[in-house]
Amino acid sequence: SPFGLGFRAEDGRLTHFVYGMGKGESGPYTVQWLAYEEPSQFRELLSLIRGLSDQVASVVMWEPPGIQLQDFIDRPFRQRTRTTKSVHETSHRAAAFTQLRILDLEAAMAARSWMGPEVRFNLSLRDPIDAIEPAVSIAGDYVVTIGAESGVEVGTDSEAPTLQASVNALTRLWIGVRDASTLAVSDDLDGSPELLARLDAAFGIPEPRQGWMY
Repeated sequence: SPFGLGFRAEDGRLTHFVYGMGKGESGPYTVQWLAYEEPSQFRELLSLIRGLSDQVASVVMWEPPGIQLQDFIDRPFRQRTRTTKSVHETSHRAAAFTQLRILDLEAAMAARSWMGPEVRFNLSLRDPIDAIEPAVSIAGDYVVTIGAESGVEVGTDSEAPTLQASVNALTRLWIGVRDASTLAVSDDLDGSPELLARLDAAFGIPEPRQGWMY
């Protein structure tokens, strides 16, 4: 059955709330929507959920962006051991609900403005779709500039360092999933340590995480 709990300001405005579905009398309850304006309001929502603990044995919820829920669990590993294989098991799971891919390289790079020292580099871009639909492939050699005004030119610059990457890895860098130095270890991206460090700074944006399923 659905449930919703929250708080209102003195003027009646809904400021922070949780909404979800409950299973039976003791749960698990699943929080499907969660919204708040300030970090302190998130703690109030957790306190509100905890207030149900006399009746509800467990609650499932998505981690909001920038917050690790394990920080709020007392002795998380002991809790997990004690509840293994229970319907109320304490655990953490990760899954990706979206797949992203840069389709317009020029527009994507132009959208990234950076007020720090300008970064100019050659980009040798590989695109897996090139073997299937070459008409929509963006593979090629480019000169990319990331700065106050970012842009892309077709070709190479003999005086600039080179980044080799697949469009998959470049998309992860551009959207903020991982920094360049990490992608050089775990994904299809390669460049000099100096260039990677400069890209780490130029693409140092918050990790893209959604708070609601949609």
